[in-house]
Amino acid sequence: MAELDQAKTDSNVPTPHKLLWRIRLSALYHLKRERFLDGIDRAAKGIAALGGAAAFSQFKSPDSNQALWFVGAITLVSTLSLVYGPSAKARKHAELARDFRRLEAAVLEHGDDLTLTNLAKFHGQCVSLESSEPAALGALVTQCHNELCAGEGFFNDITPLPILDRLFKNWFDIDQTPQTRNNKKNYAMTLLLFIGFFIVSVAYFWRAESAFLQSLLNCLLLTNSKQ
Repeated sequence: MAELDQAKTDSNVPTPHKLLWRIRLSALYHLKRERFLDGIDRAAKGIAALGGAAAFSQFKSPDSNQALWFVGAITLVSTLSLVYGPSAKARKHAELARDFRRLEAAVLEHGDDLTLTNLAKFHGQCVSLESSEPAALGALVTQCHNELCAGEGFFNDITPLPILDRLFKNWFDIDQTPQTRNNKKNYAMTLLLFIGFFIVSVAYFWRAESAFLQSLLNCLLLTNSKQ
């Protein structure tokens, strides 16, 4: 393998070390995405279940506003979970992480007996897996790169992540090009403005849906009183 690392060929086949690095980076990335999305899915289901139980307990309460809030929370969380689909995405990332781990094991099994032909075959399998990957999140890729560098002792290759990048690395595709990273002030303001716009939009949606939720709650209370 050391000879292959030093060999200079005219092909586009990477060295064994570079190939393993790509495979490990992809596996770590998909493991992190799988954990995050699975947590989001579990949290959404937990909020919906707790909100439903709390709303049911408030049906006979004279203060119907509390039940309205619970119904609204259930509707909002369930809608976002249905549209975003964190459960299906988590399964997809889990499968990709498993496939990349298996490919890493196959490369390591050859050890020093790895030939250029086998290396080209593994490189083709890696490219095939990468073709089925969803769009990557830039800040999360940088975080995975830093963890691999720290694990292998390449501390000079670690790229510091700003605090906003760390907070939103699993939510947005944050550009990691040097031009963007050097303009941190404008970048931070743009991200904060986007978050503010999102909060205002949610508040407007909540206000617009209040009449519908109130009507739905009145129907439920009326049906319960007849029984």
